Amino acid sequence: MAFGWGSDSSEARDVDVAVLTKRLEAAGFDLRYYNPSVRKTAFGLPRYIEKLLP
Repeated sequence: MAFGWGSDSSEARDVDVAVLTKRLEAAGFDLRYYNPSVRKTAFGLPRYIEKLLP
């Protein structure tokens, strides 16, 4: 299974881990693989890709 989404805004990348943690706790989900740190690091790119971006 995979989850994907796209946006032309960078705001989603800038959400603090503490905010994500609060949102997850409020939702009441007991997730096995996902946590806010995983989501935050999912936006990381290798340096060679960063250099290609404007």
